[in-house]
Amino acid sequence: MFAIYEPKMKLGQLQELFPNVSFPDTAPTQEWLDNNNAAFVNTSPEYDPDTQTAETAPYPYLQDKTVYLNIIRPLTDEEKQIKLDEKLQWVSKQAQIELSLTDWTELPSVSDTSKPVYLSNSQEFITYRNEIRLISVNPTIEPNWPTRPVAIWITK
Repeated sequence: MFAIYEPKMKLGQLQELFPNVSFPDTAPTQEWLDNNNAAFVNTSPEYDPDTQTAETAPYPYLQDKTVYLNIIRPLTDEEKQIKLDEKLQWVSKQAQIELSLTDWTELPSVSDTSKPVYLSNSQEFITYRNEIRLISVNPTIEPNWPTRPVAIWITK
């Protein structure tokens, strides 16, 4: 998308903005855009979502030869806390999901050595699940996720 910024801001595709001009497959040069009071429209500005937010600008604006539709502003302390809380909830939920995926290892028959088939490394799963449970109860932004053990089955 492009914009003509003088005399009045108008957004559109090049063919709409300049109906009497033939354009090559590539975008026009910066010199051509400058000479015709036109600019590229940035619809997705880069910003740090942990510390900033993008909001729709009240009107398109020209900055550094680019027209922007959004303004970037710092997050308030309250917004930062909400983001932090959401991340911690997500980590806790992921840990709960991981626990549910290994619930089967807690069944008594799984590690019963008197059975014809049993899980020989049940203690590894107990250790693993304890580490995951700690993450679930005390989540951090970047937890040190343990590696899930691979089940080792013994057949008599």
